[in-house]
Amino acid sequence: MMIESKIHISNRITSHRVIQDFSHTGIINMLAIDARGIIVYVNEAELSLSGYTASEYLGQHFGTFYKDESVVAAILDSIRQPEGIYNLEARLHCKNGVIKDILISTRNLQDENELLYTYLFIRDITLSRKNENLLAYLNTAAEVLAGARDTKDALNKIADLIVPRFANWFTIDLLKNGELELIKIAHQNPELLKISLDYRRRYPTNLSGDAGTALVVKTGRPNFLPVVSPEMIDMHITDPVQRKIIHSLGLHSVITVAMFNKEAITGVITFVSSTPGKYDESDLRFAQNFANHIGLAIENTRLNEEALAEIDRRSKIEDELRRTQLQLKSALSSGLIGTWIRDLENNILYADESLSNLFDIEYKPEGVAPDVFISRIHPEDLVDSQLKRQEAVECGGDYEAEYRIVTKDGKVKWVFARGKTECNAEGKAVRFAGVVGDITERKKAENALKESEERFRLMAEAMPQKIFVSDVNAGLIYLNPQWEEFTGCSREEITELSLAHFIHPDDLEENLKRWSEAVQSGSEFQYEHRFRAKDGKYFWHLTRALSLHDTGGNKIWIGSITDIDEQKKKEQKKDEFISIASHELKTPITSLKGYLQILSRMVEKENNSSICDLVLKTHRQAHKLASLIIDLLDVSKMQAGKMNYNFVTFNFEEVIDDAITDAQNTYPSHRITVKGNPAVNAFGDKHRLEQVLSNLLSNAAKYSPEENEIILAISTSDDLLTVSIQDFGIGIPEEKTRFIFNRFFRAEDTSYKFTGLGIGLYISQEIIQRHKGKITFSSVVGKGSTFTVKIPLRES
Repeated sequence: MMIESKIHISNRITSHRVIQDFSHTGIINMLAIDARGIIVYVNEAELSLSGYTASEYLGQHFGTFYKDESVVAAILDSIRQPEGIYNLEARLHCKNGVIKDILISTRNLQDENELLYTYLFIRDITLSRKNENLLAYLNTAAEVLAGARDTKDALNKIADLIVPRFANWFTIDLLKNGELELIKIAHQNPELLKISLDYRRRYPTNLSGDAGTALVVKTGRPNFLPVVSPEMIDMHITDPVQRKIIHSLGLHSVITVAMFNKEAITGVITFVSSTPGKYDESDLRFAQNFANHIGLAIENTRLNEEALAEIDRRSKIEDELRRTQLQLKSALSSGLIGTWIRDLENNILYADESLSNLFDIEYKPEGVAPDVFISRIHPEDLVDSQLKRQEAVECGGDYEAEYRIVTKDGKVKWVFARGKTECNAEGKAVRFAGVVGDITERKKAENALKESEERFRLMAEAMPQKIFVSDVNAGLIYLNPQWEEFTGCSREEITELSLAHFIHPDDLEENLKRWSEAVQSGSEFQYEHRFRAKDGKYFWHLTRALSLHDTGGNKIWIGSITDIDEQKKKEQKKDEFISIASHELKTPITSLKGYLQILSRMVEKENNSSICDLVLKTHRQAHKLASLIIDLLDVSKMQAGKMNYNFVTFNFEEVIDDAITDAQNTYPSHRITVKGNPAVNAFGDKHRLEQVLSNLLSNAAKYSPEENEIILAISTSDDLLTVSIQDFGIGIPEEKTRFIFNRFFRAEDTSYKFTGLGIGLYISQEIIQRHKGKITFSSVVGKGSTFTVKIPLRES
């Protein structure tokens, strides 16, 4: 409509020359074809976009440049339609080998001589399509990185995201003490990875310069080289060995961007492509945004690791403190500590040999003046310990004190003293006796524990996440200040109310259930739920908690609560779009299938095998499209919690027969062999279980293009039904196996070879879990995969 609003011409014109002269130097790409599809006219804008000359265009069939058969067929069909085509998606194959995404609108025009031409109006959408793909890619990356638990995990996920989809290789360097430290390098070619690592060791980055990476570190501005030619390398690299290595690495397009943490530069990321001109301004903006996510992920995992390390260190200190306390108790009970008796009437102190050794004083059985031992007390502790002794002697009470002593060589020790005054018949104090023990190691452990607790507190208060420490009954022991900022309540008020007070009512029951299960099993607690903020609004958070033991051996839980509200909103918008799009597509595809059935019956009467074959193929494609739409609707229902199930008892053989028939209709060249007895009664949703088996059989056929054998094995034991589907196809790479049941996951190396949305296994797992069953798989690359489903035979 945009094009037609600018060019107002009737279906019948005086001369084609009029419109051609008008548009020849215009900004709208345009060409004209005759009824056979031969190009009879092309304007300058189209030639500029494609890179071809007019002589290379004219006289050629337009399909030479737009090679998609469906596009060519649609345009040729439009020649016979008065209304033409509007915004048909296509791909233009340019002279330089680049393929551009475009939209084509057509208009059929006839001149006074009845000469009919079809004009193609072309709009280049390559950049906007690329921006859409990069934005989706960035959102996926953000979701993946948000789940990283440690630095190693984060770096491996980053490498999987970048290579080879965005770069052939890349590096991440952190800025430490004014120098760059390489923490990750990845290359899609293992041999070139070794060369890259060797190059970085031999030629570390020099930050004293004013160009390249050094300038990025100094200014924070990116270094963008869309094309790196061999001449540029030769001009800037004088070392012949270094120059040779760079040439071998295929460095042809480069982006280097800074990573930030609170506006401070923390490092740089370099993306390298082996394709000249691979990167443009869109890629640069993506790289900068991606670097922000990567920097945040690395910083979060670093803080988490430090917190866990501090927790581990604190646990070890507590263990040491408990051990020291046990040793002290053992010494007290076994008489291994020093004892004394002070004769108050004669002012003589009788100390045993252990006490004399502790105070570094010569042992004298006949006793010594009390000042001999008192002189060893640290000056800062002398007055307090004297007052406590004097009070105990004068009042006849117990004496207890901790103080430091200083030996002859200047060594300081902590001691614990306990004594009691004895009186004669007249009530006069005549003797003061007690024990002294060395508590130096215990004091060291206590001080270390205090320091550890202080470090943990400082670290927890600096983290952006909300941190809590609780007992097994969810009683709060510690909260960091972020709770006050989020809830508007003081930490004392939150402790009194409990965290459950702030959880959304719809999430509370499941939250308490999972917490109870984690406490009983000792496993990690992880749950996504909504917390109420100070303004009364609820925001989505991810809570993770681990169990540890405190100094008394009691189990405590330390957890973090991370705001994931924005991520959740993006997921909800995506699910809403999927739901709307699926419903809108369902009606026309149903009509299309109906028309195809009518057409099929009409063609059968004419006994035209060629047309029958085309109709059959079209029907299969319509069936595939209908299946995809149903899958999208199911995903939408699952996310909304509206997936309905009809559990009944049925003959499982019917499910297998229907699933095999469905798979054979789509993949007639594959042979499915059934092993075992399928004639068993099972309890479940017959339609949904057929959906699972159909998906697994279709996947087995789809990913076995070179092999045509599929084995379906069924068995029963202990009220359990087991179905396994084995193929002999391409298999699943080990590094991809952990994502296989993720929504919309498709392996990068297969996504362009095989059709599908990557949601079939996600739906299948959800269905089997609702049947209280389990779906597992095993796979070997190049040898095939086996998926196994286990469900209860009867209602539980």
